[in-house]
Amino acid sequence: FLNNWRLRDFVYLLVLTAGSIFYSGYFVAYADDQLYLPALFQKIDPSLYQGDYISFEPLKTLTIFTDIEYFLYRLFSGNLIVSLFPLYFIAKFLIFLGIYQLSITLFQSRLAAFGSVLTLFLPISLGRTGINTLELSLVPRMLSLGLALLFLNSLLRHHLVFSSLFLSLVLL
Repeated sequence: FLNNWRLRDFVYLLVLTAGSIFYSGYFVAYADDQLYLPALFQKIDPSLYQGDYISFEPLKTLTIFTDIEYFLYRLFSGNLIVSLFPLYFIAKFLIFLGIYQLSITLFQSRLAAFGSVLTLFLPISLGRTGINTLELSLVPRMLSLGLALLFLNSLLRHHLVFSSLFLSLVLL
């Protein structure tokens, strides 16, 4: 089943992602979540925030992130936490996959690639600023970071169709 090293590495990255979330946790409505959650709440219940166009209007119009979250909210029967967690898992996995693939491209070493991913396994505070190496909550930039890393890797490998696809997903 896991004889192919690429499939085995894919499973390892899934396990690392799950382990990272299990170790550091997942926080809802933490830090920058307060910027996009009101837009999501208004999409769920249009009677909320009537006439408040200044605080989160750009979050509703410049990205499809709120629409994706709304779709997952409806898919998971209206449970906000259950709908946000799979998206957080996917975002974190895409970051780990992007770092892994980019390290393989640059260093040609699976050991270096896993070492690169392991540096982000634990959320380390950068320079005692309170800013972690990876977000502990779901924010739009997490989804775009993983896709941007996959774009960069595809571009370096001269896979122009995939790089164009990843870039267009980043810009959504």
